[in-house]
Amino acid sequence: MTPGQSLKDNETLVSAGGLFELGFFSPGSSKSRYVGIWYKKVSSGTVVWVANREAPLFDRSGVVIFNDQGIFTLMNSTRTVVWSSSTSTTVQNPVAQLLETGNLVVKDRNDDDNPENIILWQSFDYPCDNVLAGMKIGKNFITGFESYISSWKSSDDPAPGQYSWRIDPTGFPQLLVRKGTEIVYRAGSWNGLYFSRRKPNNKPNPVYSCQFVYNQNEVSYKCELLNSSVISRYAMNPSGLLQRFMWNERKQEWEIFATSQADQCAVYGLCGAYASCNPDSSTAPCSCLEGFVPKSPNSVDWSDGCVRRTPLVCDGEGDGFVKYTRLQLPDTSKSWANKTMSLKECEEMCLANCSCTAFANLDMVSATGCLLWFDELIDMTEFTADGQDLYIRLAKSEIGKHEEEMELPLFDFATISDSTDKFSSDNKLGQGGFGHVYKGILKEGKEIAVKRLSKDSGQGLDEFKNEVTFIAKLQHRNLVKLFGCCIKGDERMLIYEYLPNKSLDHFIFDKTRNKLLNWHKRMNIIDGIARGLLYLHHDSRLRIIHRDLKASNILLDNNMNPKILDFGLARKFGGDQTEDKTRRVVGTYGYMSPEYAFHGCFSMKSDVFSFGVLILEIITGKRSRGYSNNGYNLLGHAWRLWIEERPTELIDNALRDQSYIETEVLRCIHVALLCVQRRPEDRPNMSSVLLMLGGVSKLPQPKQPGYYIVENNLPSDEYPSGLTTGTSSSSALVDMEGIIRLFHVSALWGVRFGLRLSSTLQEKLNKKREADEIDKRLKPDLREKLNKRREADEIDKQLENVKERMEAMEKKVTLNTPHLFELEMLSSSPFSKKIDETLPPQGFKLPIMETYDGTSDPIDHLEMFKTNISIHGANNAIMCKAFPATLKKAARSWYSTLKPRSISSFRELGQQLASHFVSSIRHKKTFISLITLKQSEDEPLRDFVARFNGEALQTLPELLVRAKKYINAEETMAAKYQSEDKGKKKRDGDERERLSREKGQLSRGRSPPKSFEYYTPLKRLRREILMVLERENLVKWPKKMSSSGTKRDKSKCYAFHWDHGHETEGCVDLKNEIESFIRRGYLKGFVKDSHEERGFGGRTYGNKRNDYGRNNYRRNNERVENQREGRKPEDTERPIDNRPITGVINVITGGNLSGGASTSARKKHAKRLNIIASTEKRPMTWKDEPISFGPEDFEGIQTPHDDAIIISATVYNHTVRRILFDNGSASDVLYYDAMKKLGIPAKTFPSTFSWVWE
Repeated sequence: MTPGQSLKDNETLVSAGGLFELGFFSPGSSKSRYVGIWYKKVSSGTVVWVANREAPLFDRSGVVIFNDQGIFTLMNSTRTVVWSSSTSTTVQNPVAQLLETGNLVVKDRNDDDNPENIILWQSFDYPCDNVLAGMKIGKNFITGFESYISSWKSSDDPAPGQYSWRIDPTGFPQLLVRKGTEIVYRAGSWNGLYFSRRKPNNKPNPVYSCQFVYNQNEVSYKCELLNSSVISRYAMNPSGLLQRFMWNERKQEWEIFATSQADQCAVYGLCGAYASCNPDSSTAPCSCLEGFVPKSPNSVDWSDGCVRRTPLVCDGEGDGFVKYTRLQLPDTSKSWANKTMSLKECEEMCLANCSCTAFANLDMVSATGCLLWFDELIDMTEFTADGQDLYIRLAKSEIGKHEEEMELPLFDFATISDSTDKFSSDNKLGQGGFGHVYKGILKEGKEIAVKRLSKDSGQGLDEFKNEVTFIAKLQHRNLVKLFGCCIKGDERMLIYEYLPNKSLDHFIFDKTRNKLLNWHKRMNIIDGIARGLLYLHHDSRLRIIHRDLKASNILLDNNMNPKILDFGLARKFGGDQTEDKTRRVVGTYGYMSPEYAFHGCFSMKSDVFSFGVLILEIITGKRSRGYSNNGYNLLGHAWRLWIEERPTELIDNALRDQSYIETEVLRCIHVALLCVQRRPEDRPNMSSVLLMLGGVSKLPQPKQPGYYIVENNLPSDEYPSGLTTGTSSSSALVDMEGIIRLFHVSALWGVRFGLRLSSTLQEKLNKKREADEIDKRLKPDLREKLNKRREADEIDKQLENVKERMEAMEKKVTLNTPHLFELEMLSSSPFSKKIDETLPPQGFKLPIMETYDGTSDPIDHLEMFKTNISIHGANNAIMCKAFPATLKKAARSWYSTLKPRSISSFRELGQQLASHFVSSIRHKKTFISLITLKQSEDEPLRDFVARFNGEALQTLPELLVRAKKYINAEETMAAKYQSEDKGKKKRDGDERERLSREKGQLSRGRSPPKSFEYYTPLKRLRREILMVLERENLVKWPKKMSSSGTKRDKSKCYAFHWDHGHETEGCVDLKNEIESFIRRGYLKGFVKDSHEERGFGGRTYGNKRNDYGRNNYRRNNERVENQREGRKPEDTERPIDNRPITGVINVITGGNLSGGASTSARKKHAKRLNIIASTEKRPMTWKDEPISFGPEDFEGIQTPHDDAIIISATVYNHTVRRILFDNGSASDVLYYDAMKKLGIPAKTFPSTFSWVWE
């Protein structure tokens, strides 16, 4: 485009290659019109830039004009400027061009041949919600100009939303996503290759070449495409999610290539200080760094972070550093950087400063530079690969502990042999499929459990070391802790913590010891095993499949808490792996799932099957293997009693003599039968199991178990001697005993083979036939051929016999299978039908947290539960169903007494819990706690006092008497203002009528406001602000200009008076109108940031910077804005004082000016003070530190100056502004720089103290 050209609503400007297009558009379902740039060649309609984001057009009459100064101007139907570009440089022949990069630029046409052609203006300097290749974000330290990304308000409104993506230059610069002023995501600092949040990867980026610049002039970041054929962009959606998209030409759609906030660890500061976040853990992602312990150990909320276990010595020798290679660098907002220092110099500097907490190289590529941290280390994420080295400061005593824990100790064989008395049988604790377990006592008296692996366990040396190292990193309260290992030749041993109560089978299967396990302890054991399995399946770095879960592999500590043993020796899965297959089946008959025992297929559902068997054993006190009852094994017996509605007969006799909760027992049986279903896909995962065990909602009906007929029900000659697995033979002869045993087990598990041969049998037959064919080709001895033929005939006869037996067994199974029918729930749910029918979302995991027994504060438990469950995005129904899993003892008993269908929301459930356990609430309401009750913004004081008195536990006569005085004052003020408002409206109406009569016509509106002594700096042009006021119906237009139109400059037009003579920006009346709105609390978004921080009234002095008054001023402005936009008070931050600002008090020290310059002004001032004084006077107390002023506050201030020093504060819902001294008054002012030039020390002058409010 050239000067004088325009672009109408139905016209567009296309880039040279046709990739991008500029024109008018309407986003989403909106009818408003905007000027923007979008993709044309691909994905037509994907908008990447919008000009008039905050000033839409409401019809299609808009036009973009490009003038001879190189400025774009967007005008509406009334020829009013809606938006315009700007430039500080003028050229003779400007030209506008839409580049193939999507950048709209203005440059000098005469310099087209100059490769260094200066761009006068470009859209890339004002990005919206998309980052394109070549676009730069950052800040210019010289001009203060900042370029950053901001989200749309919604898909229909491109105005700036809540979220922004920008470089924060505080400390060492880092890339952040903010929601308003709050940090919600941190991409980290630049390490020479990429921002530290990215997972370590030293390979070059195949798509982008990125550049980060940080010097005294600017900090910036931009990326260029390496291949121009690739179409890629970064975009931030209205929810603040930052994603990288790439265009798929084949599919003709945008594909998400990467998402910044991809896991829960992306939440800024999730784990607090000195803690790291593991993105692979969904239930317990946070953990303290080595040498640190949780600050709130009993809380599931990690926001408090961790604290040092041992304080720093800070003497230069008592501290050291621990090196981390797999951590994201912490928040660098409180750090210091140097580009030339070496790593050694960096370490020495950190040790010399006690405030230094960590250091690292600034550039990991060249291993140069120094980066120091001087505060708590926050926002660290664990990586699975080595990245940038980080050195964290610890006391040297802690460093020794850390080094010990970094590697698993290797025990000497002689030491272990001596500790077990040379593996004496007297010290033997038990044995399993992997070897024998012995008790040992080390020389220092520490008891250990030694698992001596059998030499044919099948593990190689390297595999054993890797396995042991991995197991040592697993930490959970329901897993047995591994101390170390011992390797000598073929000997391999694991050294565990010793648990004196031995294993679970020593209790539940013993007629004497089982009486020690009441129902509460058994339920606690079931819950602990489930939580341990959940950790292995979902929350460890790799999924662990136990494959041998049984009672003898569950150890009990002194408090009968269960700990799983052998949790890592079987098989570990990758993050996305769900199942595997093996030829070597390990495990125990009676606990193995059908698909694992027959086909070698194992998964997490294999462990779920074993867990279901274990629940039945704990409830019945009977071993699964070897149990028989009327032809049924334990699973079959439980299934038969369940469908016959007699499940209580399963309960152990030892429990019948004690008290137990029948509903809990029945629910456990129900869950166990769901776990042992034949098909793996029918079984729940461990997360769902925990949810089922803790709730009372309706559960799905279980299907038939995997196998349920006892072996003894077969003829004696068919009874299998055992299940042989993991063996193979290369012999061509068929092991018929093994085949028959295999068919027997198949029948026991209810697998209907029909007349189809098993795959194992068919394989053996094929091998036999292949051998016969080979014999024919080689022409062996005829006698040998006849023998083989006879063997084959004998096999055929045996096969026919097997088929007949299978048919007979199938008929028997059919006859003995009871009719299946729908069971009603044995316990009624207290939740509404809607809650009961709500299913947890796929992949939902129950968070791990402390259980509540009714003896502690129920409010604390409710708050912890809501905080923990909110991370998983659970709705009201899921919160209700998940909450019972966190109850135990008295709290669980209370829960079972709730009336059916009495709970319809989590709020009702929490109220009933709190009311039932009200005696456990720690914090009772006292006088001090009652005064913290907050009054709603629109709530009259009379109603608030009534509510206050209703919540009090004791009467407070003197407090109510005092409140009565405030009620009287408040109602008096309200009546006074109502009367004044009516009078003001009448006076305004009379004045308008008088003016109309004088002019002979109606006035267009009120006269413009009076002039001001100073004007607030603005971020936008006044004509743009005028458009906003017009759109919001806030502007009141002034009268026509009274001067003669012939004397005014016709070439200049201004929109406020709608007349000629001067430009809109120079209109004094408009300046006064806008200033008036700003001082009344409007148009905050157009005020420059520096002015917002300093407030009105010129410069701000004082080392405390009157934060109290300034914050109240900001909050009061927000209150006015909320009332105008119809937002509720709770949608925004509540101000310190809920009452509205009822007046402004200007105080000048000394003389008659305390109340104003005139007698009437001083009388009005006295009346206002009298209203406040009418209430009971309270003693003066300090809530904040005094506001003091010193020499340091005048640094960088040009003197002499005429600004008065003013303090603003909100006192008794009045804005009080006090002038400490005014250069224009009678005060004799001696400036500080004059004192310095005269050589007068500051300490010779006495300090001055003055009250802001008297």
